Amino acid sequence: AEGGVAVDSRPSVTEALDTWGEANLRAGNEATPFVVVATAGGGIRAAYWTATVLGDLHDHADKFPQRTFALSGVSGGSVGATVYRALLDVPPEQLGKACPKGMADCTQSILGNDFLGPLTAAMLYPDLAQRFWPLPVFPDRAAALEKSWEASFSKVSGENRLNGSLGSLGNRAGTPSLFLNATWVDNGRRIVASNLRYAKNNPDEAESFVRSNDELAVLGYDLRLSTAAHNSARFPFVSPPGMWKRDGEIAGRLQDGGLFENYGAETAMEIFDLACRRFACPEADDKRKR
Repeated sequence: AEGGVAVDSRPSVTEALDTWGEANLRAGNEATPFVVVATAGGGIRAAYWTATVLGDLHDHADKFPQRTFALSGVSGGSVGATVYRALLDVPPEQLGKACPKGMADCTQSILGNDFLGPLTAAMLYPDLAQRFWPLPVFPDRAAALEKSWEASFSKVSGENRLNGSLGSLGNRAGTPSLFLNATWVDNGRRIVASNLRYAKNNPDEAESFVRSNDELAVLGYDLRLSTAAHNSARFPFVSPPGMWKRDGEIAGRLQDGGLFENYGAETAMEIFDLACRRFACPEADDKRKR
C-alpha cells in the first residue's frame, strides 16, 4: 500500500479510546455520546446508502465525526464507510470546491457510478484468459473493481486516497476508525481490517476481542484502503476470494464478511464492551454484577 505502515506500529484500540476521551470528555459536563456505526452488506446499493447516510449525518448532526469512534462495516457497507472516512482526509478547502453541496452529495457522486461494467469486462476477458494460462500474468476482476473505486474517488475529490494505506489513517482526534469485517474461510471466523491493532498484552482488549482476528496482523503487512474494503466485500462469484501465502504456500483465504454476520454488529459490540471497561458505563457494570 502506498504510504503503508508496519502493522505493529498502529495504535491500539485502547490508545484510540484514550484519544477519543481526551477530545470529547470534559470534567463536569453531561454524558457525551459515544458513537459506533455498524453498517450492513448489500452490494453497491449498501455502499451508496451507507455513504449517503454518513454524509448526511456529517452535514447535519452536530459534531458527528468527532463523536464517532468507529465504523464497523460488512460488504457494501464497508465500501461506503471507507469512502466516507477517506473523504475526511481530503483538505477541507479542496473538498468544499469539489463538493460544494456537502459531504452527502460528494459520497453520492463517488458511488453513483457504474462499477459493474469494469468488473464484468475483467471477468470476461483477462480473468477468462488467465484460466488457460498457467502463470499469473493478467489482473483479475478484483483489481479492476478496486481501481474503478479509486478512479471515481480521485475524479470527484481530486485525491487518490483510496489507493493509500489503511494503517496510515492512524489515530487522529475527530476522525472515526475503520473496522472492515471479512470471513476467514478456513475457519469460518471474522477477520477484521482496521487502522487500529488489537493489543495482545492488554487483558481488557484480549477479553473484548477474543473472538476476532486482526487482518493486518495475520497478513503481516498493510493494505490499500480499496483492497481492505474489497476484502470485506468479496461476495462469491462476483469477486474472487482473497488469499495470502507464506513460503510459497496458500496460508489462508477470505471472503465477504456477510458469510459470518451481515451487520457489523459483532465487532461493534466488542468495541462497546472495551469502551465500557475504559469509561463509565453503569448499565454494563450492573449486568456484569448480575
